[in-house]
Amino acid sequence: MARREWSGTVLTVLSGISFGALPLFVTWLSRAGVGVWLQVAVRLVVSIAVFAFILLRISPGNVRPVSLRQWAFVAFNGFLMVSAFTTYVLSISLGTPPAKAILLVYLYPVFVALLGVRALGERLTWRRWLGIAAGVVGAAVMVEFWAIRSLGQIQPGDFFALGNSIVYAGVVVLGRRGSVREGIRPLALTMWSFVFGLGWLCLAGLAMKAANWGGEVFLGLPQTVTLRTLGDFLGIAIFGTAIPYSLMYAGLHRTEAAKASVLLLVEPVSVIVMSALFLGQGIGLWQAVGGVIILCAAVLAAR
Repeated sequence: MARREWSGTVLTVLSGISFGALPLFVTWLSRAGVGVWLQVAVRLVVSIAVFAFILLRISPGNVRPVSLRQWAFVAFNGFLMVSAFTTYVLSISLGTPPAKAILLVYLYPVFVALLGVRALGERLTWRRWLGIAAGVVGAAVMVEFWAIRSLGQIQPGDFFALGNSIVYAGVVVLGRRGSVREGIRPLALTMWSFVFGLGWLCLAGLAMKAANWGGEVFLGLPQTVTLRTLGDFLGIAIFGTAIPYSLMYAGLHRTEAAKASVLLLVEPVSVIVMSALFLGQGIGLWQAVGGVIILCAAVLAAR
């Protein structure tokens, strides 16, 4: 059991680190004029192909859900995934400052803990609450929340940023429940959630097109497609989606959701390090302090 817990901890931390690559490819593709809808669609299509190939090679008997309950479960999880992919960008497009949106999004460990009690029967110990509080404080310090001018003002995009926090918490909790209680293999759970997520995304895209709403931010297409653009598409799909999500669901199979949510907060630490390495962005004092607080929270959660 101890070895299983530690393997879950390692897999979850690696997932958080891998998620740090996502903003890099989002930045590069956005600069090339690629809208959010196409970015998410490519992430899902390529990831589905990768997962299907792996499942058919190593576990052909566990490729798909086997009951109506499991099918409904992955369909709902896919809806939450697509909601998590899009609500953050929607909050920014509606005027919420990025730092404020990040602050609201990284409240998700609180929602994971609360949902975990109801959906998973997890216990909330003082150590767990302390780890959650430290992780959230660390994220707040990283974005220098005291410098956010509109922090006390309610804006339309704030609801989508907070909604992103809630739906992402739902993805984490359902990831734990799906593999432990519903009996769905983690890789199959991830793949079929992406399949249904792609279906939900197509419906949303058609609705946005019919309503002539979304603009270039969501529905933009690149003016030219270069080898660099194709490489960024593969990068966002493999390194920003397939790898981190497969690691996350494998980790959730082995460790409790509340603990995993704190471990996943290593993501912003990974983001600032990768941004410094690949985008030339400096690491400020408060980013370093916040990162240290988050790492301490992860250590506390791991124990």
